[in-house]
Amino acid sequence: MLEVTDEVCPWNAGRYRVGDDAGRTDDTADLALDTADLAAVYLGAFDFHRLVRAGLADERREGAAEAATVLFRTDLPPYCPEVF
Repeated sequence: MLEVTDEVCPWNAGRYRVGDDAGRTDDTADLALDTADLAAVYLGAFDFHRLVRAGLADERREGAAEAATVLFRTDLPPYCPEVF
């Protein structure tokens, strides 16, 4: 479970299940972070462990950063040639 904050688009904020049964939820989040930091993981710049160590993500359940890192891992690193 991820809890996401988003100051730019507040309608994105909330708690989400990630995986096969993905969607919004009211359950307690295992990991909390901002959408900008989630995007950095998605685009391959960082993993959840590095965000937790940097204080940019809050690991609320032990092992949540590892579980999220494994879930978001891909065989090939993400590639985004767009500069934005």
